[in-house]
Amino acid sequence: MEFFSILQVAKAFELPVIGIFCVTNHTHSEAQKEFFANHKAAIKRLESYIYSKSKNFHQ
Repeated sequence: MEFFSILQVAKAFELPVIGIFCVTNHTHSEAQKEFFANHKAAIKRLESYIYSKSKNFHQ
C-alpha cells in the first residue's frame, strides 16, 4: 500500500523504480505480535539481499 505512492511519483516523473519486499506477518488477530517477532530477521534478510546485489553493481 505505501509503495503505491512511490510508484505514482516515479510514474509522474518518468523514473524507473523497483520494490523489494519481505513479508513479516499475516492478517489475523495476532498480526502485530507476529510482525515484531519476525521484524529483525526480515531486516537482516533484506540487508543481505541488497548488499549482495550492490556488490555486483559496483564491480
